[in-house]
Amino acid sequence: MKKLIIINLILFFVLSGCAKKEQNTKGNYSDKLFINNIPVSVEIVSSFLEMQRGLSERDEMCENCGMLFIMNDSDIHNFWMGKMRFALDFAYIENNKIIEIFKNVPIYTSDEYTRINSTQNSDMVLELNAGFLDKNNIKAGDEIKLIN
Repeated sequence: MKKLIIINLILFFVLSGCAKKEQNTKGNYSDKLFINNIPVSVEIVSSFLEMQRGLSERDEMCENCGMLFIMNDSDIHNFWMGKMRFALDFAYIENNKIIEIFKNVPIYTSDEYTRINSTQNSDMVLELNAGFLDKNNIKAGDEIKLIN
C-alpha cells in the first residue's frame, strides 16, 4: 500500500512538472505587426507580471514570432535573460520606429544572465529569435506597423 502511494505521488509530481513546462512553452501570438513589410506574429504584454515573466522558461518561439512589450511610458528600459532557454534579438521602438537593436543576445555572459541596457528612451520593445534581424535586414530607423 505504501509503495502504491509513493508511486502515485511521484507520478503526480512528474506529470505536474510536465504540464507546467508544456504550458510555459506556448504563447498567444495572435497579434500581427509588420517591419519593412515582413509579417511578425506577436504576443503583446503590458502588465507588470507579464513583462517580468516575458519568454522565461519557454523552450522556443515560432520562426516569425515575437513578444512585444508595450511600456507605460517612454523611458530607458533594461532587460535581462533570467531563466531564458534561447538567445534573442531585441528591437527598441519609439513612436513606431526602431531606435536601437541588440542582436544575438546570449543567455549568459561571464557566468551570469546577460543584461541588455538600452541607451535611448523607448515606448515598446520587441523580442525576436536570435538572427531574425540579420536574416530580414532589419535595422535602426525601420518602421513598424502594428495590426490588432
